[in-house]
This record gives sequence, structure tokens and C-alpha cells, in this order.
Amino acid sequence: MARVEIVGTAHAAAVDAGLALAMAERARLVARMRKSEMRYRMLADYSQDLVLRVRADGKRLYVSPSAKEVMGWEPDELLGLELNVVHPDDRAMRQQVMDRVVASGQPGTATYRVLHKDGHYVWVESVARLIPSVDGDGTMDIILAARDVSLRVAAEQALHKSQLELEKQARVDSLTGLANRRQFDERLALAVARSQRPGLPVALLYLDIDHFKQINDSHGHGIGDQVLQVFAERLVGCVRAGDLAARLGGDEFVVLVEDAQLPQAAEAIARKLVATMGDEIVVDDIRVRATTSIGIAYCPFQTSVPTLTAAADAALYGAKHAGRHTWQLVTVEGPQKQ
Repeated sequence: MARVEIVGTAHAAAVDAGLALAMAERARLVARMRKSEMRYRMLADYSQDLVLRVRADGKRLYVSPSAKEVMGWEPDELLGLELNVVHPDDRAMRQQVMDRVVASGQPGTATYRVLHKDGHYVWVESVARLIPSVDGDGTMDIILAARDVSLRVAAEQALHKSQLELEKQARVDSLTGLANRRQFDERLALAVARSQRPGLPVALLYLDIDHFKQINDSHGHGIGDQVLQVFAERLVGCVRAGDLAARLGGDEFVVLVEDAQLPQAAEAIARKLVATMGDEIVVDDIRVRATTSIGIAYCPFQTSVPTLTAAADAALYGAKHAGRHTWQLVTVEGPQKQ
């Protein structure tokens, strides 16, 4: 009986020793984690980047002192603030990045706007990564390291705006604001390509200002330019939203109509243009009459760019020969292959 007691006592001692070792190891691990946490905290406290520690549900656990410089908020203010400081338009994107970080365990980067204390928004680039919870309970927190990239974003936006402006200048006539020859050529090529399919007729109107050279010679090019601008405004007012009005150069203008089921539709536009252009244009107390002659090429079949433009040019010549301030229509007969 004594032997059993001795064995039981030895077993209990061994269990106690194992528990003690396990607890000591856990204590060492917790101590190492806390020491690592202290080192991280020191680095974060002195970092110029904004550093936040948040739970997976978004609750802020730590905010670095640089919050004051980046966002105008004191760290304690952000810790106690329930307000979502991410710009409303950026929240869905930012949340998607956070969700991917939590699901994959891999870092994620996002650029978005955060609210400055004075009310404006600051662009930040943020890197999110998982880190074990300081509680040592197996859960994970998220570390966010963000830096102010407002200047970079402003430069990128300015570059994008400049590129759009350059593209616009390449496709728009600078004097009148109408489409230029390049844009017209592109649209005409597409319209002709679509005309290969049955039931998609196209109409092309060539027009210019009658005796425009005399206007320039009598009143100067400054007045002539203003006449061109008024002419373009009236032209836009006479065509539909889907029609393309363009200036090819000088006093040469064009209208592309891609859904004129009957030639009368194109003639209705020409009739309106002739009537509208009959009104005098007043520039600096100078009265100028800038009527127009119009040639219409109408093609109910497949055609080619040279065929269509040659027909419109011939119709314009016919309108001038008929006395100007009128229009003539030429129908392109039969399928014309390119």
C-alpha cells in the first residue's frame, strides 16, 4: 500500500512540474510579446507616418502621435471618437481591402481620403497587416501605417486633367468649340463601316459661308473669327444632339447624320440652317450677313468615305452654282464598295 502512495505522489509531482514549465514558458512568451509590443510602440510613437492599431471590427486601440500632424486630431481624440473618418466615397473600397487582409493574412494597400479636424480631407496611402492581439488570446488585430500623399495625388490629378485637355485640343476646333477634322474623320469612318449593314443610311452635309473672303477683306480677320463663332453656335442650334457638327477649316463646316431614314430628314436640317443663317450677325456694331450654301449626300446603301464626301462636295458646288443661300441633295445610288 505504501508503494502505491509513493508512485502516486511521484506522478502528481511530475504533473505539477509539467504545468509549472508550461506556465513559465507561457510567461516568457507573454513577456517577449510585451517587450516586442513596447519596441513597436516606441517606433510608432516616433514615426512620422500615422500608425493605428485597430480590432477586426474597426475599433481603434492605438493612434500614434503623428495623427496631430497628419489629421489635426490628438491621438486621444481619435481613440474616443466613434466617427468614421474615411471619406464616404472611399469607405467601400477601403473596407474591401481590410476584409481581404483579414481573410488572407496578407498585407493590403489602399489610397483614400480621411477627415482632417478642420473639415477638409487628406489623401493617405495606407498599408494594413495583421498582428497578434496583445492579449495573447489567439485573436488578431490590424496595424495600419498611413502617410500623407495629398501632394502626390494632386500632381496625378493635375497630370490627368492636362492629358484630358490635350486630348480635347487634338479633337476640338479651338476657335468654335466644334469637333475638328480629326474627330470628324473618325466618326465618318465609323458611320461608313456601319452602313455596310442594311437599314443604316447616312447623310453628310457640307456647308460654308457665302462670300466669307469678302467679310474678312472688308472687316478684318478679327471680325471674321467672330462671325465663324456665331455661325458655329447657330449651326449647333439647328442640329440634333446625336448629329456631329464639325469645322474642317476656314469657313468649311460639316454635319454628319447617321440615322436619316429618308433624305427629307437631312433636307429638314438644311432648310433650318439656311433660314437661321439668313439673320444678320452683329459684331461690334458691324452688321454682317453670313448666309450659307449646303450640299447634302444621302446614301441608303453601303458606301465608302471617298464616295460619300465626293457626293457632298458635288452637291455643295451645285448649291453655289444655283445662286448660293440654298441647298442641293445628291443621292448615292446603289451599293458602293470600298
